[in-house]
Amino acid sequence: MKHLLSLATITALLCNSAYGPCQTSDDSPRSVLVDAHWVQQHTGEPRVRILELSPNQKEFDEGHIPGAQFVHWIDDFTEPTDQARYTVASAEQIESLLQRLGVRNESTIVLYDNLFSRVSARMFWTLKYYGHDDVRILDGGRSAWLQQDSH
Repeated sequence: MKHLLSLATITALLCNSAYGPCQTSDDSPRSVLVDAHWVQQHTGEPRVRILELSPNQKEFDEGHIPGAQFVHWIDDFTEPTDQARYTVASAEQIESLLQRLGVRNESTIVLYDNLFSRVSARMFWTLKYYGHDDVRILDGGRSAWLQQDSH
């Protein structure tokens, strides 16, 4: 039997994790989850980096959030030489990826996928593990964006 966590549950876990509550540097609360409207308002801001996590470049090419960058979640975020599949990539690999994507320490990273946000949640943890402060997840993933975009 599969057990899927809702995004509300994932957010509660993230905000009450060892990384501390979801706070900005000025101690005002911030949500890990952002909606499609928030993303639309912040698209194009130099500080915001939107990453579509997918194993499929074709799907990305067929339509994505404007300004989003394709990240192959298996190749880019996992250790290719480890015998155990899907092991978290090394710090050097993640640093190289983030540099290639133009992510800086002060960047806000918005993650989304088409896999019920499971990949985004994993990448959230990976980026937090390596010390990135401001990471968000698009609530509802790719389908939420497509629904918003159709209105």
